[in-house]
Amino acid sequence: MAEEYKSIKIKEDVKNRLDRYKKRCSYSDCLDEMLGYFELTGVEPRLGQTPPVATFVSTMKSGNAVLLKRMDDLIKILRNIEINKIDPILHSVEDGFFSDRSNTPEVGLSVSEEELYRVIQMNEKLKSDIRNKDILIQKLRSDAIENNVIQDIISDIEELLSDRILSSNKDGFFLLSREHRDQLIRKIRTYINV
Repeated sequence: MAEEYKSIKIKEDVKNRLDRYKKRCSYSDCLDEMLGYFELTGVEPRLGQTPPVATFVSTMKSGNAVLLKRMDDLIKILRNIEINKIDPILHSVEDGFFSDRSNTPEVGLSVSEEELYRVIQMNEKLKSDIRNKDILIQKLRSDAIENNVIQDIISDIEELLSDRILSSNKDGFFLLSREHRDQLIRKIRTYINV
């Protein structure tokens, strides 16, 4: 269905303003967008209402000013509490702490430099013992892993070379077929790559 177009008369300055606003779209599309905006937002151009975005921005600015004022008031209240309540308590606690300390004799263990030096040496010796024990533990772990691998290799070789798998000749000697030999070599290689 073809669209019908109607002609409307507008003043030349209104047409110029509309030309600047419409850019590359048609007059019909431009007017349709404007009317859609008015319908969507509920703005009535004849009443001189401000658009919702402008109202929102002005509300945010005034809200920010109120918020900043309330934050300043809160900071003033906290400073007042600090000056009038916390500082006197803190000073009285500090005065009581330092005055009590001067009246009480110091009680403590007197440690000579020799004893302190011995404790430091003992500490260093214990640290080196710990390092040595850690090295020994690592070595024992690696040996245990190697022993497990060796035991696995031995059990696989025994299985592949057992009497029930290998055939024997008339003299009682076992015959190792090429297939069994290749299988044995593959098994050993898998353990070596581990």
